Amino acid sequence: VVSPNKSKIAFLVEGEDGHREFYPAWYICNYKGESITLIDSTVTDMSRNVVWLSDNEIEYIKDARLWKAVIK
Repeated sequence: VVSPNKSKIAFLVEGEDGHREFYPAWYICNYKGESITLIDSTVTDMSRNVVWLSDNEIEYIKDARLWKAVIK
């Protein structure tokens, strides 16, 4: 999901990664796909949808709760 000013991309990694257990994780990167930063990783299922509140804030659902992350 692209940020409002199109400078950042939020993406969820999920699926088989070759390990016995896999935990979904939200990441943020710049528009070139560089500078990848882990935002949240969990043992529970996360929503596949993220909402950009501003150029540096996202919201998503995890554990039946609304979570907010501020990207610095």
